[in-house]
Amino acid sequence: MRISETNLSTLGSARARPQPDLHLRLQARRAEIVEAVTARVFALADIPDLNPEYTYGLREAITAAIDYGLVVVELDEERVPPPPPALLEQARRAAAARVGLDTVLRRYFAGQAVIADFIVEEASRDGAAADGSLQRLLRAQLAVFDRLAAAISAEYQQEVSRLHRSSGHRTVERISRLLRGEKPDTSQIAYDFSVHHTGVVVRGPDGHCAVDDVAGELDCLLLKVRPEEGLTWAWLGSRKSLPAADVAAAAVAVVPEGTFLTVGEPGEGLNGWRTTHQQATAALPIAICGRRPTVTYSDVALLTAVIGDGLLTTWLRDHYLAPLEVGPDEGRTAKATLRAYLDCEGNASSAAVALGVKRHTVTSRLRAVEAKLGRLLGSSLPEIEMVLRLEEMEASQPSPVHHSPV
Repeated sequence: MRISETNLSTLGSARARPQPDLHLRLQARRAEIVEAVTARVFALADIPDLNPEYTYGLREAITAAIDYGLVVVELDEERVPPPPPALLEQARRAAAARVGLDTVLRRYFAGQAVIADFIVEEASRDGAAADGSLQRLLRAQLAVFDRLAAAISAEYQQEVSRLHRSSGHRTVERISRLLRGEKPDTSQIAYDFSVHHTGVVVRGPDGHCAVDDVAGELDCLLLKVRPEEGLTWAWLGSRKSLPAADVAAAAVAVVPEGTFLTVGEPGEGLNGWRTTHQQATAALPIAICGRRPTVTYSDVALLTAVIGDGLLTTWLRDHYLAPLEVGPDEGRTAKATLRAYLDCEGNASSAAVALGVKRHTVTSRLRAVEAKLGRLLGSSLPEIEMVLRLEEMEASQPSPVHHSPV
């Protein structure tokens, strides 16, 4: 039997064809996919307690990986772009945080499996499973994730090698062991652990220089290490407790543009040394997301707890944000009014001046907010403030890159 040119073309088209309608339907469910993948990834163990920057970066990496995984639905396999830089950066963070490569890869393939489930569910609605295109699409998606895993592995191993080559690696290792509660030999570390400590963490290429300037200005002992490129851990030691606000004030004049410095609360002895570092580290993602060059832990302590608890953030959004977003302007007026009211410490007259409206307008808007939430503002302001600050943080993040055919 002779095979026609049409049949030859069909037989030769083994790779997945773009599915624009399917891609649009999956994009419409993106928030649902992010929630499902996040739940699956965070169910896996070994998320470091002492590295909130890694944990927060993991959330950013999840959304980047989902967008990357859905690209193959829109483009054929051969036209899928290289892995997003955010995923390679998170691989470096994982190496620095000593998260095992096997754990890193398990998370990616767990997420890939969740995305595949959504693809199957949506594709089944238009008969893609019957003509074989779904199978080809899933094979292409798996191939793309294989390439992603190879790139992640290479970046991870390269960072591990770089850390081991670093001249300060032994000091970083000793400090890391101390932070984990171990008791390595500290005689090789030129610092007095018995004094009062104020922890500082800096993200930025010239952060180590800023720490030197702060220590000189305040006439403090200084312990400083660079666990990875662009990241500095530091402790300012003194015989008397050194308030975090004083450190932040000294840092304002010396922190370079594009650099972020966070300060923990002062602590005494080895336990205080650990705690102040943990606090400064916890505040760093908030400083970066909010584009705030200098942040003290005491200013953002509640917010650090919120962003570290996925169950709490979901509950806050569902109960305090989603009800406000029902309406013609998607809640923009209500949220702007609430922000002004909070900024003015609950004074409706001052909020009206800040917004350029009459006082009764603010009062009317606040009553409308109470009606939508089904509760009085007086009992809900802390939760509302947290969810609005969380929204501001997320809005400051770069929008996901949409890869269009070229």
